[in-house]
Amino acid sequence: MSFQSETAYKKLREAILSAALLPGEHLGEIEWAERAGVGRFAIREGLKRLHGEGLVTRARGKYRVFVPDAEAIREITHLRAVLEIGAIRFLHRKLKPKELAPIRKAAKEYAALVKKGYQAGAREADLQFHSAIVTAAGNPRLLRVYESSNLPLLHITVSRKPEPLDDFDLAAAEHTSIVTALEQGDFGLAAELLEAHLRRGERAVIGEGL
Repeated sequence: MSFQSETAYKKLREAILSAALLPGEHLGEIEWAERAGVGRFAIREGLKRLHGEGLVTRARGKYRVFVPDAEAIREITHLRAVLEIGAIRFLHRKLKPKELAPIRKAAKEYAALVKKGYQAGAREADLQFHSAIVTAAGNPRLLRVYESSNLPLLHITVSRKPEPLDDFDLAAAEHTSIVTALEQGDFGLAAELLEAHLRRGERAVIGEGL
């Protein structure tokens, strides 16, 4: 894959995983070529790769962000929980300040962006928060599996009329609690809080309440 195609792939992938692009949203080659600063061929190659990874669907020659059903939501949450909670539960020592810093920074950025009403930016910080937790485990193999799993953030309800979740303030408080537990070296509590955070999000997306 060329440099331009790789650039296009990464930008599209990050936008999908961070929910900057919402389920069902059309991915036009011309528009994204302009946004990514690459040629249409690079966008086309990136979309083909994302299609192979299940992040986009293709019908009648048009690509759209995949729309998960309730079962897919449960599968995504389960896998995210296995990897992220596992990363915490298998920690055998207190995290160093430099390992905690990216997690703390992402949580603070998320809360600040939520307060300002910058939801798109908050979603990106949310993605960084979860990724930073796995990175802090210091297990390169685990991190590779996590990154290759393409786990999108779940911010849209699964219903006949999908709607964005309005749970940003609640998620910000949950992030802060997880960070505090990690700073105190209470990995058992951190894992419990993270599990509750993920399960609450799953219920909200599926329509079972916050």
